Amino acid sequence: YNYIFDKFPTNSKTIPIKQQFDDKGVMVNELEFEDFCYDKSKTQEYLSEFSPKSFTINSTKELQKKIAKITTKKVVIKPIIGSGAHGVKIINKEKAQKLDIKETNLLQEFIESKKFPEHGEYEVYDMRFFVLNGEIINGYYRFSQLGVLTSNVSTGGRIKMFQTKDIDAKLLKFIVDIDTK
Repeated sequence: YNYIFDKFPTNSKTIPIKQQFDDKGVMVNELEFEDFCYDKSKTQEYLSEFSPKSFTINSTKELQKKIAKITTKKVVIKPIIGSGAHGVKIINKEKAQKLDIKETNLLQEFIESKKFPEHGEYEVYDMRFFVLNGEIINGYYRFSQLGVLTSNVSTGGRIKMFQTKDIDAKLLKFIVDIDTK
């Protein structure tokens, strides 16, 4: 079989092209699933019980109203559509309130991560898990560069694989709960 794994952004120009491939059954990532993954408001709404406090905002006025409901010192503001940390801002609440918002964004609490001293210049991290048929089969950390608050590889982050046997059982149960949603 010939398959296409599509990494092109989803937007008004690419959707008709993607739909043609999807209709022929050659896409590994179906258009509907891709739309769900790239549209942060859809992902957040579906997984809201597992997500940081989040709000969709369309204007500066909405930002100022919704930011008062966030208790963390830092906030995350990111475009609704996208990936790879493009357009993501992680800033103090006071500075965020002065932003001029003209497009739809997602406003979220910033979740601090514990530091891993053994990883030297990397300080912020997140974890990714691979789940197949309800079983966690593997995972990895994404570490940021020192002073960078996003851990994406596209922003200079680094990946380190881990064994699931080394991960806290409560976290593993949390991942399984998400998968069963």
